[in-house]
Amino acid sequence: MKKKVYLCYFVLIFLTLSFILVSANINIGKLPNEKYFLGDEIDFNVDVRLDSAQQVIFDSHLSCPNISTSYYRVLLNLKSNERKIIAMPSIFVDERFLGVCRFKFTIEDLKENIIEKTYLDPLNITNVFLLDFSVDREVYSPGGIVIIKLNLDYEREYNLNILLKDDNLTFNLIEETIYQNFYSGSIDLESDISRGKKSIVVRVTDKYGNKAEGIEEIEILQVPSFLEFNLLNEEVKPRDRLSFEAYLFDQSREKIYSNLTFRITNPQDKVIVSFQNYSGDSIFYDVPEYSIPGEYIVSVIFDDFEEMGKFVILKVREILVTVDNETIAVDNIGNIRYIDSIAVNATSSDGIVYVVPYEVDLRPGESGKIMVSDDLPLGVYTIDVPNGNDTFVFQYINEDDNRGFIKKISQGVSKITGSSIIDTESVSNFYLLGFLFVFLGFIMVFLVMRRFKGRVMGVIDDTVKVQGKKIGGLRTSLSKNKIERNKLREIFGRYVDSNVLKDQKVGVHKKDISVLFTDIRGFAKLFDTKDSSEVTDVLNMYFRKSNEIVKLHSGFINKFIGDSVMALFNAPSDDPEHIMKSIKSGLAIKREIGILNVRLKKKGMKPIEVGVGIDSGFCSVGSIGSKEKLEYTAIGVPVNTAFRLQGMSDGKVLITDRVYEKVKEKVDVELVGKFNLKNITVPVNVYSVVGVK
Repeated sequence: MKKKVYLCYFVLIFLTLSFILVSANINIGKLPNEKYFLGDEIDFNVDVRLDSAQQVIFDSHLSCPNISTSYYRVLLNLKSNERKIIAMPSIFVDERFLGVCRFKFTIEDLKENIIEKTYLDPLNITNVFLLDFSVDREVYSPGGIVIIKLNLDYEREYNLNILLKDDNLTFNLIEETIYQNFYSGSIDLESDISRGKKSIVVRVTDKYGNKAEGIEEIEILQVPSFLEFNLLNEEVKPRDRLSFEAYLFDQSREKIYSNLTFRITNPQDKVIVSFQNYSGDSIFYDVPEYSIPGEYIVSVIFDDFEEMGKFVILKVREILVTVDNETIAVDNIGNIRYIDSIAVNATSSDGIVYVVPYEVDLRPGESGKIMVSDDLPLGVYTIDVPNGNDTFVFQYINEDDNRGFIKKISQGVSKITGSSIIDTESVSNFYLLGFLFVFLGFIMVFLVMRRFKGRVMGVIDDTVKVQGKKIGGLRTSLSKNKIERNKLREIFGRYVDSNVLKDQKVGVHKKDISVLFTDIRGFAKLFDTKDSSEVTDVLNMYFRKSNEIVKLHSGFINKFIGDSVMALFNAPSDDPEHIMKSIKSGLAIKREIGILNVRLKKKGMKPIEVGVGIDSGFCSVGSIGSKEKLEYTAIGVPVNTAFRLQGMSDGKVLITDRVYEKVKEKVDVELVGKFNLKNITVPVNVYSVVGVK
């Protein structure tokens, strides 16, 4: 019995020792990589060996952050010291395996007791490639070229995307497929790329979801690209302020605050001013008071960039009248030569108007003097000096009578004859007075001689007494006829110009004349709103001044037609300067209307405007009409044309191209346009007279 018990113990110990003494060895034949990417396959061999023959279980376990699995388990029948190479099934790496993974291998007996186990080094499974990316430099100009180089640590098919990132924007520059682990290329920067720091971003992806990204910082320079110039006023006058602005922009239209050079060139292509100012600032230029009229150019310059603008300095025809003691100073404050014949009206305290003619010929900035003390008696005067549409009116006290003897006598005769308007340059009254003195002298001599002859001729007187009575009666009759004839001539002279009465030519003849028509604008409205006596007073003042001006320029009033005036020049008397005198008359009438408007304003009446039309050419001139009624007048195309011009004139002095061609060197004009005038067969170029040169 004891022998059996010992035998059982012996078998049990043997089996236990046999189990304990069984050993196994696990070797990795083909080691896996240390790093895997998505889409890779983990493929390796395991070498298994047992010291004794036995049936065992081989198990492989994979543990990752997102998955833990026994992915391969197999039963092995191994002989003693037999090596078994196990080709592990390939593992396709996907997103489940991302992270650090470990393999554990075990050999178990059939009762799942572990005989041997071993671990592999951790495997790094990632979806991020290693990218080596660089650019050729750090600073670029707009429109430059960026050279890009990149290398990847794994070779396969990639999608390459290169981006340019700004603070707020992202631009896709390159998008293509590459088939190797390196790339070299270039990108062209836009010429209008903004300045500052930029990022070039390279992104590489494959079809499995692996990716790589690299970033390089570059800087874009700010480069001046263009100028912008704004001229705020295109027409100015002397003493006006010209305003303009200039901006310098970079490649992306961002403003650059930088110093710019400005130049102003006059119509003679001469640089008159050059200065520097910062871009973006408002710039002001005060136009000098005597600047030449015409087109000026403003240039703004920065390096090789230049922009220009144009402005026009307008013509200013203006004088300034001032009084210093007894001297009236006339200054040309315009920018063109001022040539004109003006009539200075000096109205005395007793209502007599002394007309002092003055020829103005002043260049810009020049001054002249009107010495009215040479033309006026002592006294207090209201002086009216015309200036275009304005009139200078001021009080003047003449303390020195510097008139010459002839002028005193002539003006004295005018006062005696009751004239209310005295032309200070006229000496006709002096010659009339001289003739009167000579005539009275002859009478006195005759009376003295008659007295001494009376005693001697007494007898003769008795003899011829009867005849004397007859002769005396005849003389009385002749004297009465002469008086009546003079009265008739005086009355008729109010209706017919004295030059017409003196004209010896009978009938109608062709003559080159100038015709002037004037017309009051809005006369009908004035007539409807004012008393007829007030309107008559206005017309009389207007007609009287028009008559004085026309006569002063050697013309004559042919007729008054309602509120219109028709005047002829070079008829009947010859005058080679009739065209210029007709133009000067029109301008003078315009100035007198300005004076008249001052008086109308004092009476509470609205100012009036006058349109003037002038043409020149050959007309039929002479006495025209029937046996019962003849009228000295002119008929022809110039008459019709002048009448049409005054009808279309809006307060201007209008002339035809026929007139302008003859006097264009003497007048300043503005072209109004080309018009078809009624009853005129061809279109007419019409000009507005601005002034006389």
